[in-house]
Amino acid sequence: MGLLLLAMQVGQIGLEHIPPVTMAVLGICTAVHLQLLPAFQSILSNGAGTVCMSYPHIMATLTAGASGHKLVGFHAIYRIFTAPLTHLSDMHLYYNMASWLAKARWFEQHYGSTFMGIWLFLSMIGTTVCYVLLCFVLQIAGSLTSSFDALFNLDIGACCIGLSAVIFCLKTVLHREDDSRHSVFFGAFTTQAKYAVWFELLFIQFFSYGHVSFIGHLAGILCGVAFNFIQINDFVRLAAVKINNAVAGVADVANSNSSPAAGSPNHGGGGNSRFHQREYNTTGS
Repeated sequence: MGLLLLAMQVGQIGLEHIPPVTMAVLGICTAVHLQLLPAFQSILSNGAGTVCMSYPHIMATLTAGASGHKLVGFHAIYRIFTAPLTHLSDMHLYYNMASWLAKARWFEQHYGSTFMGIWLFLSMIGTTVCYVLLCFVLQIAGSLTSSFDALFNLDIGACCIGLSAVIFCLKTVLHREDDSRHSVFFGAFTTQAKYAVWFELLFIQFFSYGHVSFIGHLAGILCGVAFNFIQINDFVRLAAVKINNAVAGVADVANSNSSPAAGSPNHGGGGNSRFHQREYNTTGS
């Protein structure tokens, strides 16, 4: 059912209106869920526990890696990328991908694909760091948080997978980009867009009956808050410009070397080409 709904969603948007990085994430997540990628399939054959974000496992493997077992330490690192790209069910995939398409399309259309690729990479790392730090704080707090465990699912030993942490991070960053906007919840009350993610965090937790990771979602929001505080978009924009310029330079050199000499028949005076980045309509979704 979830895959059918997702296909209908993509059909309504149109493939030509989905920029490349946004489409790549959608395609990879779907392919992983359908077990079409051999690399992922070999890992998933041992269960979701081999790809998920699990605080005890991460701490254990990082400790082993620090003691000299580099291969074991690597097993904690690859989870930064495998956990967000894996989903438990068709509906889990659909909800995350529908939200991803709604937010990521505008973000990539506005800033460009190079920017989006860098930002996505950093957000996967950032949400993982925030997740581990949150679990560490909860571990120290211990009995102080035990009364909230049933309501908020504060189990630091839980195995978390899915793109929702990255999506919450993206929403937090997007709402800062236009903090004059307001969000309406169920037609009952209105709040500023920058507070909407906090209401959504509580709403999802209350109505999912503890079946989602409160810590994972909160880690995404806190990562977004940190990104906003350090104004990471400015650094990513600068990096994207440098990468695009470097690619343009390589393309110019390649075209110059492959072009005939100046003055040859049917050609202009040189191979001075320009690198053009595809532009997208910047209307919001």
